[in-house]
Amino acid sequence: MKSFLFLFFLTAAGLFTSAQDSLYDGGSPFVLGFARVEKGKDYYYIDTLGRYAFDRFLNGSTLLLSDENGSLHEGDSTLLPENTLLVSRKGRLGLLSPEGKWLLQPEYDSIDTRSRTEWVVKKKNTQSLFTPSSFLLPFRFEEVYNMNGRYFNVRLQDQWGVYDREANRLTVPCSYEDMDYCYGCEEKGDYCFAKKNGKWGVIDFNNNVLLPFEYDHEHSNMRSDEWVECFYQNGKQLSINLRTKETDTCNCNETNENEEEKMAGGFMIKNKNGKYGLLNAQGRLILDYQYDYIRYDADTSGTYLPAPFAAITKNGKSGVADTTGKIIIPPIYMNAFSYMKQGDLFYTEVRGKERFFDKKGNLILPGYDSLERTDMPDDYPDAPGLIKIRQNGLLGFYNASTKTLVKPKYTHIHFFDAQQAHSIINVQAGKKEGYIDVNGKVIVPPVYDHVFQDNPDSDLVSVSRGEGQGIYRISQQKLIIPTIYQDVTVLQQRLFWVQGKNGNDNNKCEGLIDFSGKVLYAPVPYQEIEVMDSVNRFILVSRRDTHTSKITYTLFNALTREQTQLPYDTILIGGNADLLGVQIAKGRYALYDAVAGKIVKGAYTQNGYPEVVYPYNNNALVMKDGKWDIIRKDGSTFFHLQYDFVQLFPPGIIMVANKKAQEEKEVRIGDPAVVDSIPRITEARGNGLYNYVYGFADSTGKLVVPLAYDTYEWINIRDYVNNDTTLLLLKKDSNDYGQYLKGCAAADGTIIVPAEYKEVIPTEDKKGYLVIKHNKYGIISARGKTILPAEFDSILYSGQNFWGDAAPITFPVAALKDGVYRYYDAMGRPLPCRLKGTIDFTPPYDVRDLSITESDEWKSLAAADTTTASNIGTVNKTGVGTAVVPPVSAEDVLPEDSAVNEQGAPPAVSKEPAYTAVAVMPQYPGGEKALQQYIKTHLRPQKAVQGNVLVAFIVDKKGKIRAAHALNDIGGSCAAEAVRVVQTMPDWIPGKQNGATVNVRRVIPVIFMPEK
Repeated sequence: MKSFLFLFFLTAAGLFTSAQDSLYDGGSPFVLGFARVEKGKDYYYIDTLGRYAFDRFLNGSTLLLSDENGSLHEGDSTLLPENTLLVSRKGRLGLLSPEGKWLLQPEYDSIDTRSRTEWVVKKKNTQSLFTPSSFLLPFRFEEVYNMNGRYFNVRLQDQWGVYDREANRLTVPCSYEDMDYCYGCEEKGDYCFAKKNGKWGVIDFNNNVLLPFEYDHEHSNMRSDEWVECFYQNGKQLSINLRTKETDTCNCNETNENEEEKMAGGFMIKNKNGKYGLLNAQGRLILDYQYDYIRYDADTSGTYLPAPFAAITKNGKSGVADTTGKIIIPPIYMNAFSYMKQGDLFYTEVRGKERFFDKKGNLILPGYDSLERTDMPDDYPDAPGLIKIRQNGLLGFYNASTKTLVKPKYTHIHFFDAQQAHSIINVQAGKKEGYIDVNGKVIVPPVYDHVFQDNPDSDLVSVSRGEGQGIYRISQQKLIIPTIYQDVTVLQQRLFWVQGKNGNDNNKCEGLIDFSGKVLYAPVPYQEIEVMDSVNRFILVSRRDTHTSKITYTLFNALTREQTQLPYDTILIGGNADLLGVQIAKGRYALYDAVAGKIVKGAYTQNGYPEVVYPYNNNALVMKDGKWDIIRKDGSTFFHLQYDFVQLFPPGIIMVANKKAQEEKEVRIGDPAVVDSIPRITEARGNGLYNYVYGFADSTGKLVVPLAYDTYEWINIRDYVNNDTTLLLLKKDSNDYGQYLKGCAAADGTIIVPAEYKEVIPTEDKKGYLVIKHNKYGIISARGKTILPAEFDSILYSGQNFWGDAAPITFPVAALKDGVYRYYDAMGRPLPCRLKGTIDFTPPYDVRDLSITESDEWKSLAAADTTTASNIGTVNKTGVGTAVVPPVSAEDVLPEDSAVNEQGAPPAVSKEPAYTAVAVMPQYPGGEKALQQYIKTHLRPQKAVQGNVLVAFIVDKKGKIRAAHALNDIGGSCAAEAVRVVQTMPDWIPGKQNGATVNVRRVIPVIFMPEK
């Protein structure tokens, strides 16, 4: 026993050590939870635990992973995915979902995925059907066919029977030679066809014989209702009714190949002597054999005739009959009849004009020049059936749903969409517009140049005459605001904002009118109406005297209609519902509470009033004696006026900053110096700060991040809070002048990433950060846990969309250290495998088995146009490379040697954006081959260095090369040489977007071969 245990532990330990020591020649990034590993000339795929998963992707499955083939994700959970990934393992097949989840483990002989409702799966000479929920049958039968979801034709030992899925047993024993069923019939039958002793009969699913075994059978003319038309005797096709056992042995097949045809509801048409008749489900003849054709659809969609009507054709003419045999419309019309669902009308075309008939066959609306249907979608079954009528150049319409005629008297009629059709119709009388309802009642008289109703349920209609706008009230049938205004806007609290005809940005001419039409403030020159918040509770009315330029202010309460004169020379509105900043003396401001109707005093007014009070969100910004703070509605301050700068962010985050001791003249961008700039304070604060230390406080004023971080003048103030949740932390790099170290914190101040990294880049899944420190890479989770310390030479990523905004890191991730890659999971634990190098996820010979020429290899590297990488060894056809630093844009500050013009000075960098993809991409003169040849001709080989340097640059509107710089370095002087070659290229053909030339960013590989 001891020997056994010793042997067991020894074996286990050996396996463990072997797993830990698994060394592969190459490995790929993980894609959909799998990575390809290579050893010698062989390869296979491993899962996220490092275990062997499968050998190959088959049938070009890896091509589906390309973004060029569109998204694989499909929303209908009732269907199997149309796109799947077929894999093999030791000769067995399996399927992965588009998301990389196992649909079928690789343990099957074959998988037929042509149907999206069920797949035929074979395993060890047995078969089952796989659906989105599960397998429908156990692997017991040699062959299976799904009849109706519960019952299945199954074959066992070459004999056929019926399996009941719900009962999990055979209800018909496997004792028949063959079986058949109308698998394609929409209505599923409760019987099947069975063969015994060489003849066919009909049985139900409990093995009861419905027709004896005395017929021949072909899988044609299959049905699932009371009629059987697939049996033959003596070479003659039979038509047998399962209920009555009535058998028809007509010889129609000899003269007409399609002698019988199934119709809806068990009805059937038959052909005798070249003419058709209609039989009902009981086999009784309804329409005699005298018609060229009969069609009975019982359609409910509105496309064909509904029950109980049938379309009939006789002597080439069309008509309508019903299922009692009555002729509704005699077959005397050249064109077939259709049905107008809204209004229950038949219609056809006679000499190019539509004719309409009711369900009794009566012609309606005779005598007009033309009639035209107005189609309404089935999504709105209550929409009326409207027929446009034209007579003597005028238009009217007929409402078939209400049987109402609106006689032609309009020059134009525009029916709205089905959602509005129940309420209004736009009409024109001459050149004037108005609205009527679907029964012709006038809603807005057609006396206006234009009418517009934004909401079909609204009682208000905008109307205009000439350049003047007004409002018409439908319920009162009158114009409540005359058409004398330049603009009219509906506010909340039943008010209208109006602008006089002479109003403009420099000369406000605004007014206020209530919903009854009463003018509260007539629009006069230099009068402005400003709402204080989104609910329009308080409105500030300001008016400037044209002689003295003095502004008078009135506070209007939209709820109570009270007006309060405010005795202040300047008032600031900042989007707060109740607060104003009012100037009480020259250069001094106070907070005014509109609800209380008085100035708010408090800590901020002690020892005098401040220079600035600006309402902002639910509080107000205040500046006093050069210090900024936030005051609450009760006048208390957040910070006791101790900061040189304060900025509020929407989720309750407050940035605070103080000036540093200055060794040089301070430059502060965006700090308003005079009162005139205060209304633009939030815009001004969008710029940067120079030479400040900063931190963050929460919505209570509690300092959650101390003032221990350094502002950077080139970073927009708004960027210090990312996605309203993450706080940017910056510190000057004491070892690298002019550079900053980065970190980030949560909104509550918890440090996620300490400010000690050159780059902190969020991952695409927002679950962590790629960090770079001293050219070493690491990963930190979104909760601040170090997954991988910044001590790796490279981190492998997948995808082609790494622009610096987000890193496409997927776990397990491969990281390079001491010359060897190792996979690490999301907890930072190593997988039991190491890699000598990196490879593509897709093997080269999976891509359509094309051999890769030198030109193809160069093109595949050029595909890295959409990839940015640092420390890249190779970038390949699947866009797999090593991790990365963000790309520069046209706005970035470039090193002086990044590009040189003819005078030897760095070129000016355009402030216009540089696109990454446009309709017409820029092109080197002569194309890609000419570009490749140019680089080969002008590139100076470097001793003992081989590899690829990616060079990013901008092709500007004139085709000039700008801002060229290397994204990686492979040693020697390769990076500088690659940039030199790119800078000396002739002008390109510029890219175009929307027909105009634009700046476009490109990335190309420069390939170095060792000097011979």
